[in-house]
This record gives sequence, structure tokens and C-alpha cells, in this order.
Amino acid sequence: MSLVVRCLTCHHRARWRDVGAPEPVEVLQTGGSRRPAIPHELAAWRVWARSLRGELGPVVGRCPHCDQPLISEQPDGPSPVSWVLPTPLGEVQIETEQIQLDGEVQDLASIDERLEAAMAPRFSPRSLFDIRNLFGGVFLLILGVLASLWVMAALFLVRFIIAVGVQDNVAIPLPP
Repeated sequence: MSLVVRCLTCHHRARWRDVGAPEPVEVLQTGGSRRPAIPHELAAWRVWARSLRGELGPVVGRCPHCDQPLISEQPDGPSPVSWVLPTPLGEVQIETEQIQLDGEVQDLASIDERLEAAMAPRFSPRSLFDIRNLFGGVFLLILGVLASLWVMAALFLVRFIIAVGVQDNVAIPLPP
């Protein structure tokens, strides 16, 4: 049986011979260049939650490139693998039919709400000085300065042409 799996984070796609095959039979799309913009555990949880709600196929393994869940493209594919996810609330263990938080069985809606609240990224003033944001800020600043200089030069030229026209100066004297 052939199984096509994909990673939602780095876009890795492969064809497996069967579930849990250590090596893909064929790599359909090489992934690995993207990482989640949110915390790693939160990205993995969101994929798992969508899979458990039935929005995606089952999670059948880990991506070899970014360590995020691999989703089966066949919705009637194999049963999901178990997964342990460390979170600020404790260790979340995801089984085929149940979710446990530190050993206590939880329903999907309550654990989803609690994990989103605990792990959602929050604004930090330090992020304004992050080197990744610095390039964009400097680029926009330089672009703004150049645009304002261009506007000032255009206004100066218009004012100059109007001033010359008002003075009624003629460079060549007219014959009588």
C-alpha cells in the first residue's frame, strides 16, 4: 500500500511504502526550508487539533526536516500515531482516541482553548529591535526619505517655474 504524506510547515511531500516507513519510496517535494513563525509546540498542536477535528487527514509521523506532524493525504488512511508534546501547562500526550494532559484525559475543545491561551505569541517591545525587523525598518526609512526629497524637489521646480513666469523676464530684448 502506498501512502502520500505531507508536512504543513515545510511543504515536504513523500510517498511511503506503508505507515511508519523510515525511508520514503519517493520524495515528491523537498521541504525543510520553512520553520513555523509561532512556537514549535504550538504549530504542532494546531496541526494535531485540525487533524482530530477531521479537517485534515490523520497524523502518521514526524517530518524529517522540521519535526512537525506529517499528515496523510488519504483521509481514510492509517490510524494516527501517538505524540507527546511538551507545553507550559505540562506534557500533552495525544493518542488515537484521547488526549491527556499530565495523565488526565481532556476533551479537544477545552485543551485547545487552554493551550492556545498558554502558548499564543504575545507582543514584546524587544521584538521591535530584533535583527530580522531591523532591515525592513531601515529600508522603509530610506524609502521615506527619498520620497520626501523627490516631493520637495518637485515642489521647488514648480515654484521656480511660477516665479520666472510672474517676473515677466525676457532674455532677448524685443525690437521696437
